[in-house]
Amino acid sequence: MKRVVVLQQLLLAAGCTTVRPPDPATLRDPCDVVLLRGAGHLALVLPDGAGGAVRYGFGDRVYMSDFSWTQYPWAALLGVGGLFGEWTPGAMERIEGPGRSVAQLAGDSTLERHPFVAERSRVDVLRQRLSGKCGEPVPGCWWLCATNDGYSLWWDNCQNAAVGWCRELDCEITPWRITPRWATFHFER
Repeated sequence: MKRVVVLQQLLLAAGCTTVRPPDPATLRDPCDVVLLRGAGHLALVLPDGAGGAVRYGFGDRVYMSDFSWTQYPWAALLGVGGLFGEWTPGAMERIEGPGRSVAQLAGDSTLERHPFVAERSRVDVLRQRLSGKCGEPVPGCWWLCATNDGYSLWWDNCQNAAVGWCRELDCEITPWRITPRWATFHFER
C-alpha cells in the first residue's frame, strides 16, 4: 500500500500538460472557443450552432451535483478509490446560453478563461457528439446530465475529457499524460 501512495504522489507532481490551439491563419472557417480551467476542473465553451453558446464539462455525478460541505468526504472517497482506478458514475455538465456569444457565456464563469479559435466544422462535430452523451438530467441539477461514461479520479476525469476535446479541435497536446488532474497546465498560442 505504501508503494501505491508513493506512486500516487509522483504522478500528481509529474510533468505538465500544454495545449496549443491551431494557427488561426490556417483555418478556413474559424469560430471562437473558450477553454475554462480551475484548480480541479476544465470545461469547454462552444458555439451552439444557433447564434448562442453551450458549455460542456465532465465529472463525477455525485461530487459535481453537491455544492455543500458534504462534497469533501466524497472527494476523499474518490481519492482513495482513485488509487485503484475505480470508476464512479459520470455526468456531463451542460450550460446553455441561447443568444449569447461564447465569450459572454465563458464570462459567467469564475474559472480562468483561455479563448482560441478552431475550425467550425470540427466544433460542430464535437458539439453534436457531446450533446449526444447527455442523458437524463441529474435530479436537482438543471446543468448536469447523466452519461454512460464512468468517472475515475486518475483515468477518466474532467481534465482528460476536456483536453481530449481540445485535441478533437486540432489542438496539439503535449505531453499526453495519464493523470493531468492537478498537475501544471499551460495554454500556448
